[in-house]
Amino acid sequence: MLSNFYLYSTLSSSPETLSYPLIAASTTVASQAATQLSEQITNETAKVAAYDEMLAAVTGFQNTLAGFDFSDEASATAAAQDFVDGYNALASTIKELTGAGGVLKGDTTATLLVSSLQNKLSAAFPAAGSFDRLYQLGITPQTDGTLALDTDTFATAYAADAAGVDSLLTETASTFDALVDPYTTGGGIIESTAGVYGDNLLDLKMALPALESMGA
Repeated sequence: MLSNFYLYSTLSSSPETLSYPLIAASTTVASQAATQLSEQITNETAKVAAYDEMLAAVTGFQNTLAGFDFSDEASATAAAQDFVDGYNALASTIKELTGAGGVLKGDTTATLLVSSLQNKLSAAFPAAGSFDRLYQLGITPQTDGTLALDTDTFATAYAADAAGVDSLLTETASTFDALVDPYTTGGGIIESTAGVYGDNLLDLKMALPALESMGA
């Protein structure tokens, strides 16, 4: 209780006159602070876990891009579907984490990643051949933020210019891989931001026992 004595001695020239209500008030304040700190620890722990989840989702999407391999219409269609499925898995994860009630709602890193991905969907790619935009292959954004593949449109495009389709798919994989790579590399954007949350969490955990002791 030395900290309590010091606090109250600064309020009175006669420390021996300190009353029990003042000490009780100090204990209550410390207890409330400990409760608030515990809530912060819970929130920071959730954020660290959310960043781990986001990193896994982005890495999964990047692995999908690395696995692009096609030599005919069937394999090209499968590659296009893999891109759509991989993107949708990533988009769904980020939407869950940043949506209403999400742990990362308003998080700058997640918001920037989503914005960058969405902007690329409508961009022109430096592909050789007849096609330079994804919608020409039947890959289009949906109102819920996911993608859909129209296989009829894809088949028509492939019949018209198979090499052009292959070129656009290759450029798409390369472009999106380059976009997400800064987020997934060791010490990259996601890992660095998660490290900040982790450091905050460690500081909070170290401060909690002292407050709990004062509030006991």
